[in-house]
Amino acid sequence: LNELGKKYNVTWSQIMLRWQIQKGYILLPKSVTPKRIISNGDLFGFEMTKEEMDKLDELKKENFRVMFNWLNEVEWDDNYVVDKVESASASAANEDTKEKEPESEPEVEVKAKVEAEPEMKVNEKLGSTVLKFNDGNVIPQIGLGTFLKSRTVKYFRKKDEELSKEQIEQDKKDDEKEEMEFRNAVLTAVRNGYRHIDTAQVYRTEVVIAGALKTLFEENVVKREDLFITTKVARTVRKLDEVRKSVENSLKDLELDYIDLFLIHSPHSNNEEGTRGHDVIEQYKILHEYKAKGKIKSVGVS
Repeated sequence: LNELGKKYNVTWSQIMLRWQIQKGYILLPKSVTPKRIISNGDLFGFEMTKEEMDKLDELKKENFRVMFNWLNEVEWDDNYVVDKVESASASAANEDTKEKEPESEPEVEVKAKVEAEPEMKVNEKLGSTVLKFNDGNVIPQIGLGTFLKSRTVKYFRKKDEELSKEQIEQDKKDDEKEEMEFRNAVLTAVRNGYRHIDTAQVYRTEVVIAGALKTLFEENVVKREDLFITTKVARTVRKLDEVRKSVENSLKDLELDYIDLFLIHSPHSNNEEGTRGHDVIEQYKILHEYKAKGKIKSVGVS
């Protein structure tokens, strides 16, 4: 990875992301840091050879899972680069620095970066690089992910779970901080050229995304038809009337007339003898009902 990074003058995380692009995968890198968001999308200034791709395929079998998990779990320094980045958008996203161990950024620094965000050049490739579904619709290959484990965990709390006053206050502070970060992440991503935003009911970011999109629409940065929005039915939603209600809630929370892709999230099925998988098929049919109404453009399973 370091060798390829030096050859193409990019970070090794960009090498990993570019590998996925060339494999034909859909990427949903998650970050709330402007420079990192820009860097994650700056993948079109180079293309790896077949031999290099084959080497990465071999590396994947041994180490990629560990490395991707590390990238997903650690908020690391955005300036952690293989070498100085010279490309236009990447140079705006990275600073020349020595390699160092990843470390979390203090909250105050995140806010400062958001407030002092420089003017960005739109990366047109982020919207024009697409893959085609079986139903004929297309999806931008790179999107902004909005998953955060600590935020999602709260979705699965039991309704009768008792929380201390201190915990309630801490949750409120955490939510406010996360919502501010995700809102600014969406604003940064779309202004930089991202046209695909990924969310889910369990991520608890649909309302936040709606607020950011409203700002972008009002500023004429994009129109609704320019964007591709994905969300997902929570795996805890099993009863069919609850599935319909969840779709309506997502449309309401996102403040959209339609959703581009609605997925069944982690489709754990009914395990009763003779009915295994039956509920997933029924859920799928309901999503297609909304597709027929024009409320959903494409349906799938996550």
